[in-house]
Amino acid sequence: MLVGAGGNAGNQAAVLVIRGLATGEITARNAPGYVLGEAKMAFSISVLMVGAGYVRVILFGYSQLDALAISCSLLAIVFSSVLIGSTLPLMLHRWQLDPAHAGATIQVIMDLMGVCITCLVCSIMLKGEPHSISTPEEDRLVGEYEVLQQ
Repeated sequence: MLVGAGGNAGNQAAVLVIRGLATGEITARNAPGYVLGEAKMAFSISVLMVGAGYVRVILFGYSQLDALAISCSLLAIVFSSVLIGSTLPLMLHRWQLDPAHAGATIQVIMDLMGVCITCLVCSIMLKGEPHSISTPEEDRLVGEYEVLQQ
Protein backbone atom coordinates (compact mmCIF):
# COMPACT_ATOMS: atom_id res chain seq x y z
CA MET A 1 0.00 0.00 0.00
CA LEU A 2 2.72 2.46 0.98
CA VAL A 3 5.09 2.03 -1.93
CA GLY A 4 2.29 1.70 -4.48
CA ALA A 5 0.64 4.89 -3.27
CA GLY A 6 3.87 6.81 -3.67
CA GLY A 7 4.57 5.58 -7.17
CA ASN A 8 1.03 6.21 -8.36
CA ALA A 9 0.72 9.68 -6.84
CA GLY A 10 4.09 10.75 -8.24
CA ASN A 11 3.36 9.36 -11.68
CA GLN A 12 0.01 11.16 -11.86
CA ALA A 13 1.66 14.44 -10.90
CA ALA A 14 4.38 13.88 -13.50
CA VAL A 15 1.83 13.15 -16.24
CA LEU A 16 0.01 16.41 -15.51
CA VAL A 17 3.24 18.40 -15.73
CA ILE A 18 4.32 16.63 -18.91
CA ARG A 19 0.94 17.43 -20.45
CA GLY A 20 1.24 21.05 -19.31
CA LEU A 21 4.69 21.35 -20.86
CA ALA A 22 3.48 19.79 -24.12
CA THR A 23 0.47 22.13 -24.41
CA GLY A 24 2.39 25.23 -23.31
CA GLU A 25 0.20 25.60 -20.22
CA ILE A 26 3.32 25.37 -18.04
CA THR A 27 6.21 27.65 -18.87
CA ALA A 28 9.42 28.67 -17.11
CA ARG A 29 7.60 31.80 -15.93
CA ASN A 30 4.64 30.08 -14.23
CA ALA A 31 6.37 26.82 -13.16
CA PRO A 32 7.10 27.94 -9.56
CA GLY A 33 3.45 28.83 -9.02
CA TYR A 34 2.39 25.51 -10.50
CA VAL A 35 4.73 23.60 -8.16
CA LEU A 36 3.33 25.54 -5.18
CA GLY A 37 -0.18 24.54 -6.24
CA GLU A 38 0.97 20.92 -6.51
CA ALA A 39 2.44 21.15 -2.99
CA LYS A 40 -0.98 22.19 -1.69
CA MET A 41 -2.58 19.33 -3.59
CA ALA A 42 0.08 16.94 -2.25
CA PHE A 43 -0.82 17.91 1.30
CA SER A 44 -4.54 17.41 0.66
CA ILE A 45 -4.04 14.01 -0.96
CA SER A 46 -1.67 12.98 1.83
CA VAL A 47 -4.19 13.83 4.54
CA LEU A 48 -6.90 11.80 2.80
CA MET A 49 -4.55 8.85 2.34
CA VAL A 50 -3.45 9.03 5.99
CA GLY A 51 -7.05 8.61 7.13
CA ALA A 52 -7.54 5.59 4.90
CA GLY A 53 -4.21 4.07 5.92
CA TYR A 54 -4.88 4.53 9.62
CA VAL A 55 -8.29 2.85 9.37
CA ARG A 56 -6.85 -0.01 7.34
CA VAL A 57 -4.14 -0.77 9.92
CA ILE A 58 -6.65 -0.67 12.79
CA LEU A 59 -9.09 -2.93 10.91
CA PHE A 60 -6.32 -5.49 10.43
CA GLY A 61 -5.98 -5.71 14.22
CA TYR A 62 -2.82 -3.75 14.90
CA SER A 63 -2.27 -1.15 17.61
CA GLN A 64 -2.93 2.57 17.36
CA LEU A 65 0.82 3.19 17.57
CA ASP A 66 1.36 0.90 14.58
CA ALA A 67 -1.41 2.72 12.71
CA LEU A 68 0.14 6.09 13.57
CA ALA A 69 3.58 4.99 12.38
CA ILE A 70 2.21 3.67 9.09
CA SER A 71 0.09 6.81 8.65
CA CYS A 72 3.09 9.09 9.19
CA SER A 73 5.05 7.04 6.66
CA LEU A 74 2.19 7.33 4.19
CA LEU A 75 2.01 11.10 4.68
CA ALA A 76 5.72 11.50 3.97
CA ILE A 77 5.65 9.12 0.99
CA VAL A 78 2.65 10.63 -0.79
CA PHE A 79 3.66 14.24 -0.11
CA SER A 80 7.23 13.74 -1.33
CA SER A 81 6.04 11.70 -4.30
CA VAL A 82 3.72 14.41 -5.60
CA LEU A 83 6.41 17.06 -5.12
CA ILE A 84 9.06 15.00 -6.89
CA GLY A 85 6.59 13.97 -9.58
CA SER A 86 5.73 17.59 -10.32
CA THR A 87 9.30 18.89 -10.28
CA LEU A 88 11.14 16.07 -12.07
CA PRO A 89 9.63 16.73 -15.53
CA LEU A 90 10.40 20.44 -15.10
CA MET A 91 14.02 19.67 -14.25
CA LEU A 92 14.36 17.30 -17.22
CA HIS A 93 12.83 19.93 -19.49
CA ARG A 94 15.24 22.56 -18.16
CA TRP A 95 18.18 20.22 -18.83
CA GLN A 96 16.84 19.73 -22.38
CA LEU A 97 15.98 16.09 -21.76
CA ASP A 98 12.64 14.51 -22.63
CA PRO A 99 10.28 15.17 -19.66
CA ALA A 100 8.33 12.02 -20.58
CA HIS A 101 11.08 9.99 -18.90
CA ALA A 102 9.87 11.34 -15.56
CA GLY A 103 6.92 8.93 -15.48
CA ALA A 104 8.98 5.75 -15.26
CA THR A 105 11.70 7.41 -13.23
CA ILE A 106 9.34 8.55 -10.48
CA GLN A 107 8.05 5.00 -10.09
CA VAL A 108 11.55 3.69 -9.41
CA ILE A 109 12.50 6.62 -7.17
CA MET A 110 9.38 6.22 -5.05
CA ASP A 111 9.75 2.44 -4.80
CA LEU A 112 13.16 2.99 -3.22
CA MET A 113 12.21 6.05 -1.19
CA GLY A 114 8.96 4.48 0.00
CA VAL A 115 10.77 1.57 1.60
CA CYS A 116 13.41 3.86 3.11
CA ILE A 117 10.85 6.33 4.47
CA THR A 118 8.74 3.54 5.98
CA CYS A 119 11.72 1.88 7.64
CA LEU A 120 13.03 5.19 8.98
CA VAL A 121 9.72 6.50 10.31
CA CYS A 122 8.69 3.17 11.85
CA SER A 123 12.10 2.58 13.43
CA ILE A 124 11.91 6.01 15.08
CA MET A 125 8.28 5.78 16.18
CA LEU A 126 8.27 2.12 17.21
CA LYS A 127 11.69 2.07 18.88
CA GLY A 128 11.68 -0.27 21.82
CA GLU A 129 8.10 -1.38 21.25
CA PRO A 130 7.53 -5.12 21.02
CA HIS A 131 5.65 -5.91 17.84
CA SER A 132 4.34 -9.01 16.25
CA ILE A 133 3.55 -9.51 12.60
CA SER A 134 0.68 -11.77 13.60
CA THR A 135 -2.82 -10.69 14.53
CA PRO A 136 -4.29 -11.34 18.00
CA GLU A 137 -6.47 -14.10 16.51
CA GLU A 138 -3.41 -15.80 15.01
CA ASP A 139 -1.60 -15.55 18.37
CA ARG A 140 -4.60 -17.21 20.10
CA LEU A 141 -4.67 -20.03 17.55
CA VAL A 142 -0.92 -20.64 17.90
CA GLY A 143 -1.31 -20.78 21.68
CA GLU A 144 -4.13 -23.32 21.40
CA TYR A 145 -2.05 -25.40 18.97
CA GLU A 146 0.92 -25.40 21.35
CA VAL A 147 -1.33 -26.57 24.22
CA LEU A 148 -2.67 -29.38 22.05
CA GLN A 149 0.87 -30.45 21.11
CA GLN A 150 1.79 -30.91 24.77
